[in-house]
Amino acid sequence: QALYHMRQIKHKFVVAGERSRTQDDASADATAALRQLQSEGRIVKQITEKDGDEFVTNQVEVEGPIAYVETTTLRPVRIFPEDLNRALLLTTDDSPNQTEAILLSYANHERRDTKSIVERHREFQESLQRREVVIPFDAALMQAIPTAKVEARRVGKQVLSMIQAVTLLHQADRDSDEDGRLIATLDDYEVAASVLRQPVGSSLGTNASATQLHEKLADKFGESEFSTADAQTLDDATDRAVRGWLSDLHTHGCIEQIQPSKGRRPATWRMNGRSPDDLLLPKAESLDVCRNDGKPGTKSQRRQRHRKRSADKLAGKPERKRRSRRRKQ
Repeated sequence: QALYHMRQIKHKFVVAGERSRTQDDASADATAALRQLQSEGRIVKQITEKDGDEFVTNQVEVEGPIAYVETTTLRPVRIFPEDLNRALLLTTDDSPNQTEAILLSYANHERRDTKSIVERHREFQESLQRREVVIPFDAALMQAIPTAKVEARRVGKQVLSMIQAVTLLHQADRDSDEDGRLIATLDDYEVAASVLRQPVGSSLGTNASATQLHEKLADKFGESEFSTADAQTLDDATDRAVRGWLSDLHTHGCIEQIQPSKGRRPATWRMNGRSPDDLLLPKAESLDVCRNDGKPGTKSQRRQRHRKRSADKLAGKPERKRRSRRRKQ
């Protein structure tokens, strides 16, 4: 309810701290306003306020959008689904290398000029201009996202929004169309994909534990065959959990089953070169093929032709018909 008392939060960064560990119907109702603000960019409510000695009913309107962040130690299955699918779930790096880097940062904190770093970032943010962004390959990208789960509807918007954000940050190095809109590049998509592959995988594909098992299997066995028992030696989880992760990877086409289990004999598997990450968000090269006109020339020349076609399309000009090439008899 506190959101209704924050009258000026449009384009603000809202940091909520740690999520409550109590996840029940009451908690779900408590975050209803936040969900509406995230989805619709606006919330409206009739509230009673004191005006002098009297209580009056006023209509409160809070305009968004906002950038919202919170932390939690809850497992994804314990987070209210309607809250979870409106956000990107980013997990921390628990590796020893990251722990070592954090410890070293404590030692170097006094020698680091943090004020100048913060000031440099603030000046950069103030230098950015408000610009619209157009993504020439958006249709090809949306067609490549798996549609088996309904969560894909929100993921699609999140992917496009992340690309637009990356393009906006690089506005000084991006071309513009005839309407003055920034044109997103495949480089922008690669940056966005590097951030989104893990949270998108949690929403649409394999869970994080299955993805980690896939990495261990690739490092250990490569192209060699392995059994379910072999996979169970790579993780401290229960045998049942590992079998479930193998089934999840197989369902999403990340591993092949050579022979099913029979009696006490475990199933045998093989890696097929497909990564859980690559199956959810396509590689930039595939999007380049989708938008390439097939004509010869250098990469720069093909990009120039593509920019011209994109500008013509955005301007409403009819697309020129291509002539089919036939060999002379």
